[in-house]
Amino acid sequence: MDWSLLILPVAAFFTSALTGVVGMGGGLMLLVIMAELLSFSVLIPVHGINQLVMHASRAAISLRSINKTIVTQFALGSIPGVVLGYNYVPSVSENVFKVLLGCFVLVCLVLPSLKLNRKLPFKWPLVGGLTSFCGLFVGATGILIAPFFINEKLGKEVLVASKAACQVFIHATKVIAFFMLGFTLGPYLLLIILMCLTSFAGSILSKYLLGKISDSMFNLLFKTILVLLALRLIVLNGVAMLSGA
Repeated sequence: MDWSLLILPVAAFFTSALTGVVGMGGGLMLLVIMAELLSFSVLIPVHGINQLVMHASRAAISLRSINKTIVTQFALGSIPGVVLGYNYVPSVSENVFKVLLGCFVLVCLVLPSLKLNRKLPFKWPLVGGLTSFCGLFVGATGILIAPFFINEKLGKEVLVASKAACQVFIHATKVIAFFMLGFTLGPYLLLIILMCLTSFAGSILSKYLLGKISDSMFNLLFKTILVLLALRLIVLNGVAMLSGA
């Protein structure tokens, strides 16, 4: 029996619900689970397709809450970002990217009073390009986008919906890039369909749960999970780098 057909759709449901409630974390958690069952050569594209469907469904059911200015600017930057990253996929170390990513997130959280992300010219096109580039290597990029939303003074529904819409562009361009690099969908089609269906169910559940959480509790959960995920990236991938030296 192929246990991935049972385990991964269930994992997709719960991690989708988690992402919908606290704004992130589910994609990275799902990626870790998938890494135990799938080879790295198919891990990123299969995960990318699932995340594309999950974030598209979340954006669709929260369409009125999306900040269209942020998403439009983000989308404009995502295309050149993935085009640049496409040329480096075969040669760049995933561990190095993840350690740098974790450090970057912590810096954004430690220095919020400077509001660097609000003063940055062309902020959202640059964020779109950076995250689309990194998405080709690290898979789950919600942790990278999240710090830029912290000082935007958005309500929890607008934050989750806008972030989901931005991630649609990341995963869409990433999936296209991996198909161009030779990824074959056929052997994993049933798994992808099952995971997409359960991810959609998780999105619906999270829409209900999100309305039950106060803004203050949401912000606390959002920042706490962001810190924990960043530390996990730094520690696990730093150890991997040192052990491989």
